[in-house]
Amino acid sequence: MGFFDRILGGSQLKGPNLCFGRATDLPKDKSQLELWDKANESFNQGDYFQSLEQFFNYLNNPELQNLTYRKVSGGFEFSLVQGSKIIEGLVDNNWLRAESKLAKCKSLSIGFLRKLVESNFDLQYGRYALDPNSNLCIIFESFVEEASPYKLFFGLKEIAVKADKQDDLLLDEFTELEAINTTHIVQQDVEIKKVKFNFLKETLRKAIAMEDMGNLNLDRYPGAMTYIYLHTLYKIDYLLCPEGKSMELIEEAHSAYFEQGDLDAHEKVQSLSKSLKELNAIGEDKFALELYIVNHTFGINNNVPHSTIAQFIDTEMQALEWYLSNKHVKICQDICSYIVGYCLFSFALAEPVSKLFHLFYEIEEPDFFKDLGYTKHFGPKDIEIKKIESKIKSSIKDILQASATKYPEINSEVKLNFDSRIEFSISLLQLIKDLNV
Repeated sequence: MGFFDRILGGSQLKGPNLCFGRATDLPKDKSQLELWDKANESFNQGDYFQSLEQFFNYLNNPELQNLTYRKVSGGFEFSLVQGSKIIEGLVDNNWLRAESKLAKCKSLSIGFLRKLVESNFDLQYGRYALDPNSNLCIIFESFVEEASPYKLFFGLKEIAVKADKQDDLLLDEFTELEAINTTHIVQQDVEIKKVKFNFLKETLRKAIAMEDMGNLNLDRYPGAMTYIYLHTLYKIDYLLCPEGKSMELIEEAHSAYFEQGDLDAHEKVQSLSKSLKELNAIGEDKFALELYIVNHTFGINNNVPHSTIAQFIDTEMQALEWYLSNKHVKICQDICSYIVGYCLFSFALAEPVSKLFHLFYEIEEPDFFKDLGYTKHFGPKDIEIKKIESKIKSSIKDILQASATKYPEINSEVKLNFDSRIEFSISLLQLIKDLNV
């Protein structure tokens, strides 16, 4: 989605300029896509400097001011922003080098040096290194004649994404490191951080306490606990956008659940429960350090066709049917929230889809948006859904109409069920599933 869409999350509400969700690759307009084609053509013809200039213009988003480059004697200098880190590069007739300084080493520790040496094996294009000033860096290098647009894109993206993530984690883990090159970071307002921390604690408290589960036997149905824990983690990730340790805990919990096939359902639930408790143990001061406003050049998630989203929604809706028929309404709402959170966490989505998923959260957590300072919201949280029917329909129509030019085949018919909260949530997901984007 575009920068201001990401700031507002596609919201129809008026309030502070805050980012929601993970950075995604910004959609390129026709002129940028043409630059990509021209960069490849120039490279294939051996005009490497022309290819580089076209590539930089392809990556650049003037709205974000995420990238600068200038011609110097014999080549280029360039700089791009990825979250909390800046990647700087120099190109001459033969060689391209890009690096990001992660941290200043006050002293050398076997611990973090060993960690980074081992981490080098996970890199395809880059490597960790120490510069002459004892700055810990991540570096990407290439002969100019081998620096195709594809290699440049994936090489720069690898070191940029790693740098953005690793600096916070290393500073948190090793006291012998100190922050460097952070002047471009904009701290969020103190009151905003307070609202986010309170939301974090209350959301985790409800999940850990398993509130409002009725007579459902959670030991017999561990899948229900899975939905509760995962949707909680995804909601925190999307609405609060924490960096550093909190983000790492959420990513590790997600990976552990979906990649550890040797664990049974109860063991996976225990693993998720442990992650929530570790997240809950993070203090307010440390959590506040993880909340800041930055720009990104590269996205984290991959684009997928809408058919992938539609199939995922359809599969999870089948799992919801048993809980709905047995009147476990709370779990049904958790499953709907899980669907929204998983998609936002895992995929780069078409603009109307991401906006409608964001709207789901606006409706589900209106008090949070009110506390953030949004003057129009769908609250209070316990309001009867029928009382905000017209406001919801208006917001959805605005999203669909705004997307009609880019997606001329989009299904603009709004069919929703406002008989209850859960019926509305199900019908909204059905509407999203049937979008032709």
